[in-house]
Amino acid sequence: MSPVWASCFAPPIRAFLSRHRKDLSEKNAAAYFCSSGGDAQGATEKLREFIGADKLMATMSLVDPAINGLDEKEIDNFCSKIL
Repeated sequence: MSPVWASCFAPPIRAFLSRHRKDLSEKNAAAYFCSSGGDAQGATEKLREFIGADKLMATMSLVDPAINGLDEKEIDNFCSKIL
């Protein structure tokens, strides 16, 4: 999970992934993003490039969930991809 920072995933997430790159190299990943200014397409694409597109199995973007509510269908779809 990461907030969207300037159309990118948060720097602490980048630091974690960099620090543990060797341990995570054989793992698949799923990510969801929260933002208040729109979808997380840029952050998703940058994460795909950073970890390798084949490693990112599922993504989801929640835009202002406190205001807009949660999209149960989208959440179920995301969860079904990672289970």
